[in-house]
Amino acid sequence: MEVSREISGDAAFLVDNARTMAGAILALLLQAPLRETMINQGLAQATRYNWRKTAQETLAVYQKVMRDE
Repeated sequence: MEVSREISGDAAFLVDNARTMAGAILALLLQAPLRETMINQGLAQATRYNWRKTAQETLAVYQKVMRDE
């Protein structure tokens, strides 16, 4: 879950079973302020990532692995 938390920050409910997931979904359905907060946090978190940078970093890892072989 640590990797998920690193990526999502406070913008997600991290759940480990169906009951907890159902509770999170209900909370978002029933609590508009919580829902709005989570939406805004998710949008803010998403701005930290872009596909070009991710592709370049992935390519760099592959190149390093190929050099080290």
